[in-house]
Order: sequence, then C-alpha cells, then structure tokens
Amino acid sequence: MLVVRSGMQQWKEAASGGSEACEKQILSVIDNMDFGGIEDGKVELSMEQFILGNVVDAIVSQVMILLKEKNLQLLHDIPDQIKTLAVYGDQIKLQCVLSDFLLSVVHHAPSPDGWVEIKVLPGLKLIQDGNELIHLQFRMAHPGQGLPAALVMTCLKEEIHGQHKKESR
Repeated sequence: MLVVRSGMQQWKEAASGGSEACEKQILSVIDNMDFGGIEDGKVELSMEQFILGNVVDAIVSQVMILLKEKNLQLLHDIPDQIKTLAVYGDQIKLQCVLSDFLLSVVHHAPSPDGWVEIKVLPGLKLIQDGNELIHLQFRMAHPGQGLPAALVMTCLKEEIHGQHKKESR
C-alpha cells in the first residue's frame, strides 16, 4: 500500500462532488432537528445507493481549512476500488459520523508540521440473501497521544446509553 501526500489541488478537484454531499449533509441536519427522537434512539435511516468516494471527499473538504490553519499534512490510503465502490445505506448519517470523528482527530493533532492520516481498509465480503455485504474499516490517526479519554468515554457512554434505550423497548 502506498501512502500518498495529498496536495490542496487534489482535494479542490474532488470538492465539486464533495460540496454537493456537504450541502446534502447540512440540509439533512436542518430537516432532522427532532432531538427528542434522537435521544429516544428513534432515528430513521435513509436507504439509498451512493459512491463511497463522495463521502470521503465531503469529510475531507470539511477539514481542509483547519488542516491549513494548523499546518497539518493530510495523508491518505484509500484504494481506488473503495473510492468507486457503490454502497447502499444512509450516506448523510455516515458522512456526519466520519466528519465529526475526523474533525476531532484534526483538533487533537499536534501542530505545526504534523499530519493526519485517513485509511479505508476493505474487509470481508459476504453474500447473504442475495445481498453483497462488505466490512470496511475507517482509520483516522495523528502522531500525538490520540483523542482525550474523556471524549472517547463520552462517545462510548452515548453509544451504550442509546443501546440500553433500544433494548428496553
């Protein structure tokens, strides 16, 4: 695998597809301001087909200004087969989760002259009930100490809390 140092121009070119995905993300957030439903674990997923590369382009475009301000290099290792992969699911929710996580990684990356890395690794493919399923692993890293334990614990508590609400119904 080759880790490529990305230049601003490469991501600017990809931003045209990413900007449309970002716009969809913003509109979805505004349309879905039902926080009561979110807190109760009642979140509706929009199931549609989309290209995974558009999600990656969108999340990267959302952190480019911060990367530049912090003088951080963006490294990426995303195989072409992943960039062009058509998947089925909720593009906007996936984009929101990955964007939030990438922003946290960039905020906590040591600077100046540090780096942030994004890797997407393909995993096991299964065919079940006529559907092809693939396990993808998204890795985001920087050379520092990682994310603060309090932030990780907050995320875990939210996940566990959401699970308990779903199980109690």
